[in-house]
Amino acid sequence: MKRIVALATASVIALAAGAASAEKLMVNEIQVKSELSDITESNALQFYPTLTDDLRNAIGEQIAGQIGDSIYHLEVNLKEVSLDGAYALPGNGEFNKMEAFVSVFAEDETIPEEKFWIRLDARSANQLAALQPGTADFYNALVDAFARETAKEVAEVDVPTNTPQRIDKNEG
Repeated sequence: MKRIVALATASVIALAAGAASAEKLMVNEIQVKSELSDITESNALQFYPTLTDDLRNAIGEQIAGQIGDSIYHLEVNLKEVSLDGAYALPGNGEFNKMEAFVSVFAEDETIPEEKFWIRLDARSANQLAALQPGTADFYNALVDAFARETAKEVAEVDVPTNTPQRIDKNEG
């Protein structure tokens, strides 16, 4: 049997430097979007139609202490779900790679304040029994690992101490 070493090979690449500050990032919303349909041969969402919701919920659980009244929101753009780089998953839905950009946006802004890349790449290790790709446990392990890596990066994002609070546009 093979052991899937998913969580040990997670990598995160920061793409923007945060401003020098002292406050922890608070977000008012988490959006997860899939850009897998842009990849013609991708069929991951046919196997996992709730993937974006599952990721949003798992990230929300991981950063629960950072969700509240804020001008910032997270946007996760899922770019890849594949098995060893092949976008067309086999008949059993096996996959071992997930990649996405995670961006922190201020309210009404189109350019992110911070952006980072989350990449999970599960590889097999020989002779150890564990989860097989495509099982519900494996799916949940990858979703949870992705959420933990996202939470680690979000925890490192600092915002200026003079960040304005979110203002309800309906109030005078």
